[in-house]
Amino acid sequence: MPEEQEEKQKQLSIQKRKPRGGIEFPLDWEDISAIKASFMGCYIVNLVNGSATIYDTRVQATSLAIATHRVFNGTIGVLSAYCNNGSVTITSSSSSDNSQVNLVVIY
Repeated sequence: MPEEQEEKQKQLSIQKRKPRGGIEFPLDWEDISAIKASFMGCYIVNLVNGSATIYDTRVQATSLAIATHRVFNGTIGVLSAYCNNGSVTITSSSSSDNSQVNLVVIY
């Protein structure tokens, strides 16, 4: 019986933990989806003549953007992504890169 009580106490203490932001643990899938949706954006973008811009009001100048090739088309170049308030610009080092690109933005 004392082991059962100890286990219940552990469960209660786990449930009462609240890190920054007031999120309660344990998390369920709905919580996890909401967290991901609020901090990350995922896009598939088509380059036209080596560049593309996406517009999203959640993007800040301090956001982090990661771009990788998804489907190669044209002369492949090295990708770079630049965040500005409200937009992300992807640029390839090749002006004839018309590839499809994966873009992840951490707001």
